[in-house]
Amino acid sequence: MSPREKMPTPGRTSVGSTGRHPAFSRAAQAGRPSSVWSRHGRDARIGSSRAVLDEAVETLARLRTPYWLGDTGVRLHALASLLAQTHALLPDAVADARDQDLTSTEIGQLLGLTADTAARRYRPTNDQ
Repeated sequence: MSPREKMPTPGRTSVGSTGRHPAFSRAAQAGRPSSVWSRHGRDARIGSSRAVLDEAVETLARLRTPYWLGDTGVRLHALASLLAQTHALLPDAVADARDQDLTSTEIGQLLGLTADTAARRYRPTNDQ
């Protein structure tokens, strides 16, 4: 591996030479609109996201309250904490996506938003 080549970050999907996420590259090559939310594969994505989220809730609840065992208040608090952290991380993730030349349409598709809503909600600030 040459010094210029970068090892992919564990847990992240690497982008190709186009700088596009593989979901968009494959769709473009197939000549169809790129939509992460297309029916094909949607159930598998939802199932894996749910499994990861369930594990995160359980781990966070266990860290905060060792004997939580199904306490709905502890579960609700863990979910709210994860949601708040996710919202805090989204602007940087969107800025990273823009740095890799994803369009507002592509970003909107990934977030389940229209291009206009994504562009308005995650408008670059002066410090980005």
